[in-house]
Amino acid sequence: MSMINLGDVVATTVLLLPLFVIVILFILTIRFIKRAEQRNNKKLHYERQASVLLIEDLKDINERLDKIQRLLRV
Repeated sequence: MSMINLGDVVATTVLLLPLFVIVILFILTIRFIKRAEQRNNKKLHYERQASVLLIEDLKDINERLDKIQRLLRV
């Protein structure tokens, strides 16, 4: 039965530590990208919603101007 050498355990831990750090950074980067995409999607949704409301307002203004124009012609 062989004994586990403390130096081997320390060396293995030191060698695996950067791998763990890289994996953790990779996971955090993926989470950051997903959150950024969610924020961007919300922003695009609000911009689209504002554009639709603006178009509706412009149509309403155009209809009112047409009515005023018809009244002025008579």
